[in-house]
Amino acid sequence: MELLKELRKLFSYGTTIESTDIFGAFKYIISYCSSGVIMEGIAITKDSTSKDLEPIAMAIYSAVGLPVTIKSKNNNGIRIENNQVIDYNYTGKYLEMAIEQKKTIHGFAEQGPYKDVPVVVSPIKDKEGEVIGAIGIVNLAGFIDLTRL
Repeated sequence: MELLKELRKLFSYGTTIESTDIFGAFKYIISYCSSGVIMEGIAITKDSTSKDLEPIAMAIYSAVGLPVTIKSKNNNGIRIENNQVIDYNYTGKYLEMAIEQKKTIHGFAEQGPYKDVPVVVSPIKDKEGEVIGAIGIVNLAGFIDLTRL
């Protein structure tokens, strides 16, 4: 519930949301999930399945409105777009890199409908600091260069 309260503060009605705000919220969500807090009976482990990760991915999608991917270290994960699950057996280059390199990865989608659009993927760590998965978003908000308008 604390997570929802914080997200409501970040995205209150009538507030102009910049891409940096979205990434701030995204980092807050990752930090919250990685702090070892179990949210209403939901826990992320290195063996979580796509079905286990679905509620978390949908919550993040609902908060930021951007395509979300999430996977555990040992299982493929889930891809969400337009408020629906597109793939229950998803992995990707940047998800794998974030898990392997144990750090946030910034890149550009190399194929599919978001080809050449920025993506950011962060590792999810347990209380001991071990990487147990990764979560990423397609940065559609940052794709538009507002300084050119």
